[in-house]
Amino acid sequence: MSPKMRILEVVASFSVEGPGGGAARFGLALSRALTLQDKEIEPVVCGLWDQGSTAERERTEGLLSNGVEAFVATAWDGHHPYKSFWQAFLVLWEYLKRSGVDVIHSHSEFGDVIACLLKAAGEVNLIVRTVHNHEWRRRPLRRLMLTNVLYPLWFDCELAVSSHLAEVLNRRPLGRLLRRQAEYLPNALDIERLEGLRGNRDEMMPRLGLPSDALLVGSVGRLAEQKGYSYLLEAAAIVLARLPSTFFILIGAGDLDNELRQQAQALGIASRVRFLGAQQEALEILSCFHLFVSSSLWEGMPSVVLESMALGVPVLATDIAGTQDLIHHQENGWLVPPQNAEALAQGMLTLLNNPELARALAHRALSTPKSFFIKRITEQQAVLYHRLMGRVNKA
Repeated sequence: MSPKMRILEVVASFSVEGPGGGAARFGLALSRALTLQDKEIEPVVCGLWDQGSTAERERTEGLLSNGVEAFVATAWDGHHPYKSFWQAFLVLWEYLKRSGVDVIHSHSEFGDVIACLLKAAGEVNLIVRTVHNHEWRRRPLRRLMLTNVLYPLWFDCELAVSSHLAEVLNRRPLGRLLRRQAEYLPNALDIERLEGLRGNRDEMMPRLGLPSDALLVGSVGRLAEQKGYSYLLEAAAIVLARLPSTFFILIGAGDLDNELRQQAQALGIASRVRFLGAQQEALEILSCFHLFVSSSLWEGMPSVVLESMALGVPVLATDIAGTQDLIHHQENGWLVPPQNAEALAQGMLTLLNNPELARALAHRALSTPKSFFIKRITEQQAVLYHRLMGRVNKA
């Protein structure tokens, strides 16, 4: 029997409620699915950094109990990020020396850099990366040197989770010169697992300290500039003036936590906004929303929009690339312009005041996640791995 192909899936963190985000959630789901679907592949999952949460440890233990090797490279030190990066690289270098890996598949900007370094060191032959979002937005020099120059030269395959991201990658001059084209392969959902996460609103409301007749509007994601939560809070103030029975739920942690809380205070809506932080039961809470709102300024492919659809929650989102791959306005969701609190508010009022319309959108949206079923995407991913290994074996 030939040895299994060992694939190292690298994510930023097992904290999918925090820094890991949807990219990490996909990396973990892919690893679990590969273990079940392809007996010739042995996935290993590495979280570069430990954020110190109980949920991360439980997630690692859950992977191990499902037969997936999983480990965290090192603890995250926010005061010394470059030291944290170097320590993670050294741990992976030592791991590859003693364990051996056929392919590194990165789902993280810093994981991409580490993959290149390990290939340059001769510890791995094949490296793949999935681009989950717009890269290095605050670091244009890194984007120029890494995304536009180094990566077309070093990566054996580049994947993008949205058609827009694939188009952006395929416009790079060096990539076009080398005929290196990124491939579109979206995020995926474990729909069967989601069906078991539906919460009971009658039980959830007392746990959240909310009246049983409250209208719940919320969002899930890092408290960061990308998510546009400052616009959502401005819109919430407008909605509450018309529908005072509404409560807004924000699930997630991030650098803007204090700033957003202060904004809610300044707007006079702090009593109607719940900042729940990172929640392991995020999807159970989300399933109880009357309306999910994505106020993002940019996205790769927002998996939480798909999760909301799969859970039967109506979705209102900003009309941006990535989200446009998922939502068709007034068919399976509602789209509004980004960076526009008034438009967000009017969209929310339209759907909250017309529950039949909201339910119709949610019903039609139930079929959308089926195109992103984890089993289907995993099959395509496995074909890619086998194709890459076939090239190496022929050489």
